[in-house]
Amino acid sequence: MMDLQVYQRLLEANTNQLLQLTANSSGFERKQSEDESWNVTQILEHCLILEGRVHKILLKANGKFAETPEIFGLEKQRKYAATAPLKKVKSPEFALPDDSHGTKEEILQKIKINRENLMAAIENGEIIIDFRTALHPFFGEITMSDWLHLLITHTERHMIQLQEILSDQQNL
Repeated sequence: MMDLQVYQRLLEANTNQLLQLTANSSGFERKQSEDESWNVTQILEHCLILEGRVHKILLKANGKFAETPEIFGLEKQRKYAATAPLKKVKSPEFALPDDSHGTKEEILQKIKINRENLMAAIENGEIIIDFRTALHPFFGEITMSDWLHLLITHTERHMIQLQEILSDQQNL
């Protein structure tokens, strides 16, 4: 089973990296080479929306069970996330930013609070991390642990994009 203390430290470190990376951003920077790219705030909004969906999935997983606690695990997801920015992946409609979740700072605060609430829900037993699965649109059936890892790897994937955007801005 997943070591929740280790996961909590990973999630906190991931959150702090995201906060530090975007601290000096106006939120309106976007990748210069792409006309249809999202700006920094929109990427953060996308992450916020997706994390809210994952939280709901964790609250009501289906009745299917995996044979192992993880189907993909953190490292396989990280390997994919590291190469994914090289491939354009279309976001599901529900996770498209619509500029309705506030400023960059408000969105970052919401992500931080959502992650704290997630850990509290796991600690108090509201969310149970077991062998149950839920359908991911890209990976298929994945376990509750895999869904937790997805929060980290999805953010890591977008941090790569954010770094590219912010370094482009510094080079102007």
